Amino acid sequence: MPDGYAVLDAKFPTFTGAEPLGRKVDIVIDFLQILMRELRYTLGNLDAYKNFNTASLEKLAAALEEPYYNKAAAAAASASSAASSAQRAAVSSARAVEAVAEMERTVGALQSQLQADLSEVDRRIGDIETILEGLVGPGGP
Repeated sequence: MPDGYAVLDAKFPTFTGAEPLGRKVDIVIDFLQILMRELRYTLGNLDAYKNFNTASLEKLAAALEEPYYNKAAAAAASASSAASSAQRAAVSSARAVEAVAEMERTVGALQSQLQADLSEVDRRIGDIETILEGLVGPGGP
C-alpha cells in the first residue's frame, strides 16, 4: 500500500486506457486504502471543542436531539393522558360502586317497608274477619 499521501494531495486516479485491468484494480484499491487511513486519522482527531464553532455545535446537537425530545414529550403527554383517563375511570368506578350500594340500601329499606305493610294488611284482614264473625256469627250465615 502506498504511503505518505496527504488528503489534500490525493486525487482520484486517472487512467490512460493502456493499463491492464489488474493494474487498474490495484491502483483503485491502493487509493481506497489511503482514503480509509486518512478518514480514520481525521475522525480520530476530531475534537468537538477545538474543531467546531460552539454555536454550530450546539445547533447540531439540538438538531440531533430534537426528535428524541419530541418523542419523549409525546410519550410523557401520552402517559399523562393515560394516567388521567385511568384516574377518571377509577372515580367513575368508585361512583358506580357507591350508587350500587345506595341502590342495595334502598331495596333493603323497600323490602322492610313492604314486609311491614303486608303484616299490617294481614292484621287488618284478621280484624275484619273478627268483626264479620261477630256480626254473622262463627261459621257464617
